[in-house]
Amino acid sequence: MIDRVTRIAAISATTFALGAPAFANAPALSEVIKGFEDRGYQIIDIEVETHRIEIDALNPDGQKVDIDVDRMTGEVLNERRDD
Repeated sequence: MIDRVTRIAAISATTFALGAPAFANAPALSEVIKGFEDRGYQIIDIEVETHRIEIDALNPDGQKVDIDVDRMTGEVLNERRDD
């Protein structure tokens, strides 16, 4: 599990590396993370790709899930159990 400071550092570095101006209207990665945490998810890992964010997390029921989020809109594209 990654701690909050490590996550924020990774978010900042990734945003800079991927060219923040191209995604100026997209929700901040920190907002996406907070949205899941506010709903009871425990974030394990995050991978930011060009057009989507891949999140490994524990859902509120304690099940490990893989979540794909559209990077431009913040919309959840897919959530599936990771057995």
